[in-house]
Amino acid sequence: MTTRQPLRFRWDHRHPLHRTLVKTANQILRLIPLRVKYAVGGWLRRTRLPYSLVCPGDTVVQVGAPLDTLLSGRSRGMHLALRSSGGHAVIIEPDPDSAARFEEAASLLGLDHVVVVNSGAWNEATTLELFVDPSHPATNYIGGTVVYEKGRARDFAPVVVPVDTLDAIVENAIGAHGPVRVLSVTTNNSERQILQGIEQIAASGLEYLCLARTGHGYDELAAAMGFAFLGHDDRGYTYVRRSR
Repeated sequence: MTTRQPLRFRWDHRHPLHRTLVKTANQILRLIPLRVKYAVGGWLRRTRLPYSLVCPGDTVVQVGAPLDTLLSGRSRGMHLALRSSGGHAVIIEPDPDSAARFEEAASLLGLDHVVVVNSGAWNEATTLELFVDPSHPATNYIGGTVVYEKGRARDFAPVVVPVDTLDAIVENAIGAHGPVRVLSVTTNNSERQILQGIEQIAASGLEYLCLARTGHGYDELAAAMGFAFLGHDDRGYTYVRRSR
């Protein structure tokens, strides 16, 4: 059950104070060399969900890889990629700048199993408006999924981006593949639409599903897909496929 929230999740991430603290911490952390912060961060995460679930040779899929979390050493996609060496790490990010910088960082760290796809994930192939905050890309969102007060809304600029189902994106990125070990979706309230496009991934044996804490009713949603709550992680919730 996800009803008992850890203390860190009892704070509204949209609150101005929270946003200021995160942006300040990101600015400080980005000064640390990339290899150092990901080595230290990886060690700290080695026993935590969902990172502890991933082993070399695994296939992992991360939806959402904003530039500010990458440069601060907090990128879930990068930490999952570091743990899945020798397998496949598919990183899906609609913001062109964030996607390009992730690809550069992966190359710098020698992660040749990483495939970065500059696209959004959705329940169909189309184009949508992505609202981008250049100073805090982790808060980017697809139009219609988040409502901000007018003052905050002015921080975002709309950009038209391509979107597709995760089934199509992953197949195009790595072709035929075995079961996806971990599928992590850390977007701003787009999780429900995105999960409508994983029929093939789920049928092929998806083992763990991670959802950011940006919506409600995720226990019921995961249960309907055949997953049970495993535990809280650093972004929200991790679910495990129920045995049949």
